[in-house]
Amino acid sequence: MFEHPSEETLSIIKEIEATPATTQRIISNKLGISLGKTNYLLKALIKKGF
Repeated sequence: MFEHPSEETLSIIKEIEATPATTQRIISNKLGISLGKTNYLLKALIKKGF
């Protein structure tokens, strides 16, 4: 079953689309989430094929 992405996940996707050369640290600072959570969400996106 398809699960809806979280707001944080959608925000990460938007940040990457806007600035493809960005870093995890920059994304985490812009979104106000920890670097570890940013890394976790990015790994999940990669696993899903994004």
